[in-house]
Amino acid sequence: MRSAAIDTGFAVAERLERVGLGPVTHRARRFAARFGSDHHKVEVDGLVIGGSLAAHGTYLRALSGPLGSSYELELLREAVEPGMTVVDCGSHLGLQALVAAREAGAEGTVIAVEAAPPTARELRRNVAANGFEDRVEVVEAAAVAEPGPVRLHLHPWLDRAGVADADAAAERIVEVPGVRLDDLLGERSFDVAKIDVEGAEVGALAGLERAMARSAGATIFLEAHPERLRALGEDPVDWLEGLARLRPLELIDDGSRALVPLRERAEIERLVAERTENLHVRWTAG
Repeated sequence: MRSAAIDTGFAVAERLERVGLGPVTHRARRFAARFGSDHHKVEVDGLVIGGSLAAHGTYLRALSGPLGSSYELELLREAVEPGMTVVDCGSHLGLQALVAAREAGAEGTVIAVEAAPPTARELRRNVAANGFEDRVEVVEAAAVAEPGPVRLHLHPWLDRAGVADADAAAERIVEVPGVRLDDLLGERSFDVAKIDVEGAEVGALAGLERAMARSAGATIFLEAHPERLRALGEDPVDWLEGLARLRPLELIDDGSRALVPLRERAEIERLVAERTENLHVRWTAG
């Protein structure tokens, strides 16, 4: 009964969102969350991931579907080996950080960066719940090109929080610390990184320059949010083309579970124009 009510509430919220009634979806999620404890847990590949049902409910539901078995997650799992150092920037509730922590083992290190304070609290709980406090360092900050305070837009459902307010649906704005990933790593190199920061990927990657120079061959997973990149004054085509010119860039195609090389500007332009969802790509540092 409770499960059916929750599913119905979130299904209604998602329909409202698709027809442009985003602000109403918060009420639908809150209504669904009243049917029991607001804190909800799911299991993904043997890992326990929890969060606020009202704030993170859509994401938690998606973990039981395609998100929990995505091709990108499979590639991440394959990339991380025992003893590696991994940076998870935009860690959210910690799915990738937890997978990386398990694969890296007790000798490995995962730096999990999450800017939204309520989500960072849940991230710490998830790290502890899975017994990875010995290898995961949670950093509550935004990854930027230059250190300093950052204005972060928190949306009613914290599946969406970022410095770019592309859909103007932010419930409130908070100020959080902005840090360079280089500074978090110090003199260490890294082996794998994932950067998904709602349009602020350009600045986050710029803040990793020094570490990339000494981490030749490191694998970097990036999520490109065209609308939010534009909201921050960045051209997604120019950015992706610039990456492709430096090192091999590949589209992670979840549908075909294949890596598609991106080389020419024309194919990147076509991809950005045709895709309605965010783009997931794999790049190499060096």
